[in-house]
Amino acid sequence: RSPDTFVFPAELGARLRDLRLRAGVTQFGLAQAMGRAGNLVGKLERGDERYPSSELVADFLRGCRVA
Repeated sequence: RSPDTFVFPAELGARLRDLRLRAGVTQFGLAQAMGRAGNLVGKLERGDERYPSSELVADFLRGCRVA
């Protein structure tokens, strides 16, 4: 793992999903805004991406217009 990764609890994925839904953005639309693969947003929200980088989470938040 790289030094900017962290353990990603499943509860955080659910919170990210709520933020995305409140922003009115689809998973695909968010992935496009992030410049990432389409399935990555779903993996984050389900907690399947166990060690995401802090940059990836920041991209998610920016795509939801939170950060």
